[in-house]
Amino acid sequence: MHTLWLFMNMNFPNNNIDNWIGLKILVLFMMVLLTVDETQAQDEWRWLNPKPQGNSIRNIQFVSPDTGWFIAKELYKTIDGGQTWQPAENSPPINKSSMFFFNSSIAYIIGGSGDDTEIARTRDGGESWEIFVIDNTSNTQDLYFISPDTGFVVTTFGSISWTWNGAEDWIRVFSDQTVSFNGIYFPTKDVGFVSGDNGVVFKTINAGIAWESVHTGIDKLLLDVYFITPEIGWVVGLDGTILNTMDGGNSWQSISKGSMSDVRFFEVAFLDSLKGYVTGSHKKIYSTINGGNTWKDENIPEGGWDIRGLSLQSDGTVIAASENGMIIKWDVTTKQWTKLSKGTSAINFQSIDIMEDNTIFVGGLGQPDANLYKSTDFGENWEPITLPGDLRIFDVSHDSGKNIYISGDQSGYYKSSDGGATWEIFEPPVIFWGMATPNVDTLFGYNGFYKVIYRTVDAGMSWELVFEDSAIGWISDIRFYNPNRGIAVGGGGFIATTSDGGETWQRRVSGTFNDIISVKYFNDEFLYAAGSWRTFLKSLDGGETWEVIDTGFMYRHFTAYFSSHDIGWISGDFGYVYKTIDGGISWVEDNHLSSAKHPSMVGVADDYVIIAGEGSHIITNRPEGIVNVIAGEKAEPFISPRLNNYPNPFNPITTIEYSVEKLSRVSLKIYNILGQEVAELVNEDFAPGIYSVKWNAFDYASGVYIYKLELQRSGSLESYISTGKMLLLK
Repeated sequence: MHTLWLFMNMNFPNNNIDNWIGLKILVLFMMVLLTVDETQAQDEWRWLNPKPQGNSIRNIQFVSPDTGWFIAKELYKTIDGGQTWQPAENSPPINKSSMFFFNSSIAYIIGGSGDDTEIARTRDGGESWEIFVIDNTSNTQDLYFISPDTGFVVTTFGSISWTWNGAEDWIRVFSDQTVSFNGIYFPTKDVGFVSGDNGVVFKTINAGIAWESVHTGIDKLLLDVYFITPEIGWVVGLDGTILNTMDGGNSWQSISKGSMSDVRFFEVAFLDSLKGYVTGSHKKIYSTINGGNTWKDENIPEGGWDIRGLSLQSDGTVIAASENGMIIKWDVTTKQWTKLSKGTSAINFQSIDIMEDNTIFVGGLGQPDANLYKSTDFGENWEPITLPGDLRIFDVSHDSGKNIYISGDQSGYYKSSDGGATWEIFEPPVIFWGMATPNVDTLFGYNGFYKVIYRTVDAGMSWELVFEDSAIGWISDIRFYNPNRGIAVGGGGFIATTSDGGETWQRRVSGTFNDIISVKYFNDEFLYAAGSWRTFLKSLDGGETWEVIDTGFMYRHFTAYFSSHDIGWISGDFGYVYKTIDGGISWVEDNHLSSAKHPSMVGVADDYVIIAGEGSHIITNRPEGIVNVIAGEKAEPFISPRLNNYPNPFNPITTIEYSVEKLSRVSLKIYNILGQEVAELVNEDFAPGIYSVKWNAFDYASGVYIYKLELQRSGSLESYISTGKMLLLK
């Protein structure tokens, strides 16, 4: 089936048309074997921002100055000291929450699986992994191995389990459900400590056979423990807690300072009895060079959230990592902190928009650098855009004249006609949650709380109220196909359409009381919408009637995008992305690369998408290295045109839709299974745009037919050919 699809969608320059004809017989013969059912394949997703990824990093560990690993939903590896990171090959297929590298070859990773804990073991540096189960052990927090085969895990349910044969078998050596354990550390093979809630610390002096409580004198939550000798150690935790012992836990001294009291410390590590680091909430790292008597607030690069990962190397190099994927390094040579991860951080992106020249803008809520970012290379690199004021961005859009519009939490909206270099500020009657921009003069803005839509026909100089309905839940999105035809959706299944530029609005029966969050036009007939509680809606008659489809997935669906009448994606809560190849009738989970909600999505060339969301997350299914940036008006290659038909199979009428990138002579012909031309549907010049034509096959026999689109660019010898298949069933 994949071979057939390759032949049917091969594109040939005009001077290779004979090759296409030569292959036609083979293609048509293979189509006799065709079935219309196709297996749904998952897309390959990757991070565009931040890089290497944007999920919370809870563990980071280096086994040499060059080789390191971290867990952030998946396992990542570096071999150049953290300058570049890649997803680890042959990563174990378990939920990953914590890891322990005994050396460069032997490592363990734990992850929850219901009432049991899964643990993965490698003995070849991650080339291969074995999976074992720790029965009846859930909520595992940390692990430590004192030898290649002997190790321990601790849980929030107060249990300590021990393995002596490399995680293949486990025995519970301690259990007390009145306590909760978070960290474990062994300074020697015999002496070990665990830390937990309510100031709990337990100690073993016989390699984990027996454990006894030691008294810290506090009742704070303790999240990590670290000892450099059996006598000298530290525990850290809630409310700036840092405790030090010099006698193996018999007595403890508080060494935290008042300025740290609002910080929750997650990890602690020392190079020796004097020099150490703690990481915590509020983007904090503190260092000491005198055993904790005084602490220095490190001036780390902007962009991180809570700092949870910490790895110290013997030469004094420090690698730390944050909840939103920022990785930073203290270089002992330059005496500076540098950011190893790439991209902006700490922005909750709300809206993403792509221009006709493939420039992408994404905006959101937060700091530190800016709330608006721009990319000219399909998201591989981003630059911050400075706005006139501190606007928290709700929506980014553009009109046919390449003007960019930004609306947000301020009373005005911003407009730029030079790619974001300079901005004008306009003052509409209310704060606009979002805008629809069908052309340079006619704009629409809405406020969901007040349930109103305003219109301007003079490029924002004056605004008039064109819709208000206090009886609806709220307005969550508006779209316009052209200055006359538009649609609004919102809470409680609200849908209203206009065909006279917003003068009048007609309520439509959506068929659902669930909230409709976003809506888009595919063409003048096909519209689709995404909503809460498993809701997907589509209309095939311009928005007059709607079909409600239960996707089967319980999380909210924020936005959808269709690259053809059949192929589309939905993004939503917790990083989930779902895909359909049958026009929304059925959906499958396509990606869970991210763990944050993604409220905005756009399509890019070659039928891929870019999705933006919380925590500066931007992901795409567009393969790396594909760059179709349009460079001016000269001799650029054709971008693959949109070409599809619906319905398919059909009886007896189907609509063939195609796109034109530049002014071109368009030819659209139909062939039968023998390769004979049976109809010519189009043969004329078309301006750039998306077009459709119907073919009535009432007089033709059932079977497979081929449609061939040929574009001849005006004023050029260049041409482009693309084909598709369809099945007539009578």
